Amino acid sequence: MVGEASAELSVSAPAQQARERTIDEIKLEAQARAERGNYPLIGLDPADVREALSGIKTRDGDEWAANWSGVADRYYAKAEAAGSQEEQRKNYLRAWRLYYFAQWPVANSPGKKAAYQKALDAFVKSAQSIEPPKVLR
Repeated sequence: MVGEASAELSVSAPAQQARERTIDEIKLEAQARAERGNYPLIGLDPADVREALSGIKTRDGDEWAANWSGVADRYYAKAEAAGSQEEQRKNYLRAWRLYYFAQWPVANSPGKKAAYQKALDAFVKSAQSIEPPKVLR
């Protein structure tokens, strides 16, 4: 009897389905998290986040990737033109964080896949710009 009653309850209970958030709700939450330095926007400058989000009008993955990558491209170019290794590293890391968020949460479209590849490239270049300490003997 207990098994039959629980089966009846599970069949007769209305299905709860989560409503998908609108792009405006997503953008609002993303900006708020950037302002607080919360996951998954840790390390992103709120001004960069605002700039990337300003061009996004839909939930399309490639549009998302293009807008974030556009901001990242600027830092990548700054890194390429930087005079010091420290400035190079700083800008590659900034580009890496933005490219990585361009593919967030998963690289499931051509634009997001391209952003992920750019993120990997920027990260490797940031590591190459680190000057290892000299060992004294």
